[in-house]
Amino acid sequence: MKLSNVLFSFKTTLILLSFLAIGAGVATFIENDFGTSSARVLVYNNIWYETILVLTTINLIGIIFKYKMWRNKPRFIFHFAFVVILIGAGITRYIGYEGIMQIPEGQTENKMLSLEPYLQITIKDGDKTYYQEYQKEFTSLLPIFNNFSHDIHFGDKSIKINYKDYVFAKKEQASMGLLSVEAIYNGQTQAVRLPGQRGQQGVERDLDFGDISVNLVYGSKYVELPFAIKLNDFQLERYPGSMSPSSYASEVTVIEQDGKSYDYRIFMNRTLNEGNFLFFQSSYFPDETGTVLSVNNDPGKWPTYLGYFLLTLGLLLNFFDEKSRFRKLTKYVSGKNLAIFLLTAACFFSPSLQANQNVEDENLQQTV
Repeated sequence: MKLSNVLFSFKTTLILLSFLAIGAGVATFIENDFGTSSARVLVYNNIWYETILVLTTINLIGIIFKYKMWRNKPRFIFHFAFVVILIGAGITRYIGYEGIMQIPEGQTENKMLSLEPYLQITIKDGDKTYYQEYQKEFTSLLPIFNNFSHDIHFGDKSIKINYKDYVFAKKEQASMGLLSVEAIYNGQTQAVRLPGQRGQQGVERDLDFGDISVNLVYGSKYVELPFAIKLNDFQLERYPGSMSPSSYASEVTVIEQDGKSYDYRIFMNRTLNEGNFLFFQSSYFPDETGTVLSVNNDPGKWPTYLGYFLLTLGLLLNFFDEKSRFRKLTKYVSGKNLAIFLLTAACFFSPSLQANQNVEDENLQQTV
């Protein structure tokens, strides 16, 4: 059996899609009990899940060429749509990023807090400062995926940062991660615990080694945007006779790099699109003096949108394609229904059935 026959088959497609669906389902339970980072580490960002995504893409491309689907436009468009969607997902995975922007009313902001957490290390050696960061997420479910060891060289010196432990605690609606690391410099070893996790700014910790000092922090970091947003007015409406919010919106001014600006209203069903950035109305300050916007920089959104459009188009064209499986099943079901109807009619109007009915009517009259 050739490898191509196995890889480029519809059976393999179903198997790969089943693994993706099962993985997504398992990730949902992991995220609920152990946090989003655990789901990303063990499933979404794990090599096994990424491998299945790549194999699914190769499988679909191979099937398209194997069966020369371009000869049948509806089938080609339908299958090619999945390839485009998977490519968009890959772009989102490796290039896109998300964050949160908090803006007090009347103020201007051009930074967002990233959702991705970083281990940030700042070393001060005399009057010189060295900075190094590592994007890393951790899980308390399978700590084997947490291990790391970083050798950082600065000037003619070096320091090693090693992973020790990670603890994740969840209480009601709140959760907290605690990363333990050790720093080794010039034969000295110091350990430190760093509170922080995905979507939260970390707490700084300082280590003193005599001739150098080391500042460590784990958590989300601030990312500067190529434009600024000013919050002119935050509006909150409540249900009549209740304190529960029914809707809230942000009246903002977008200030671009060239100095041009424009006003925009962001609310729950209306997003702000500036370049590759999308801004969603997410929440607001507890004292209602500011807004919280979710920020999404996703270059893969356009391939994904195109993929969904092609998928819809392919489905619609299949409805009108005489050679499609849908039309064959429709004809089959229609034929079966017609056959059942004819059989029922034949039985109902058959002479034997009418004779039996007449006999039953006579017996009934005699009894009466």
